[in-house]
Amino acid sequence: MTESWHMSNKFKKLEHNHIAYNAQRTLRTKTESQFKIDNFGSLQLLSDANIAFANQIWGIDEQSIKYLPEAMQIYDNLSMSPELDITDKNLTKKLRENLKKMGFKQIEILNFLVHKEEDFATISPEIEVERLQNEDADTLLKLLKISGMQTTEDIWQLKKHLYCTDLFRCYVAKIDGVVRALATTYVDGQFGLLANAYTQEAFQNQGCQTALIQARISDAKHLGLTDLIVDVLPNTSSESNCLKAGFKPLNTRYIWQKDTD
Repeated sequence: MTESWHMSNKFKKLEHNHIAYNAQRTLRTKTESQFKIDNFGSLQLLSDANIAFANQIWGIDEQSIKYLPEAMQIYDNLSMSPELDITDKNLTKKLRENLKKMGFKQIEILNFLVHKEEDFATISPEIEVERLQNEDADTLLKLLKISGMQTTEDIWQLKKHLYCTDLFRCYVAKIDGVVRALATTYVDGQFGLLANAYTQEAFQNQGCQTALIQARISDAKHLGLTDLIVDVLPNTSSESNCLKAGFKPLNTRYIWQKDTD
């Protein structure tokens, strides 16, 4: 058993719970999430009839691909095209060829990084970082809207209680006292998952995300978390910032989806 295999399975529940929470808190709809996870052969089917991003299939390799055609029929009933989440270990040349024959194409590569408790260090960021409480969640909403997120006031009032909590921790970075960037940590037991990093375009490359990463590492230390993980696009500033902050490579995952062109 390789460390990569062990570590990726160690965090599987964290990732599943994070997807479920995101489906619950999404501001795209007021419809209640119907997220569930089913097993089909050796595949795991993540589905939500109302939330497209929550529809995923895990566990695909050269052996389990035989279950894929029948598993896809479940999503046909939902009028959804699920994403296939495939580990670097499983994505062999043969599997690639078979997926292409079935009409799938690779749409994204994600590098997963991990930061362990023994490497946590408390650093005082030069940029002011504040962790928002639920009563301050409207501050987060303003920045989310600037980032391009669209929602309505009735949806926000319905979902607001899920933001800026002990479970879904929201942080903002300020320049000259004005909020310019945001990021979150989702906490599940002893683990944390970093996500939702955004900086206003005019204030990029000024250290906001570095400060937010450092603040979240410090908070994880305070909480007694054992591991932080984050997924980043390869060769991006997000990946560089996380590596500089002490994150180390965990594994690479390849996202495939049915070609509808």
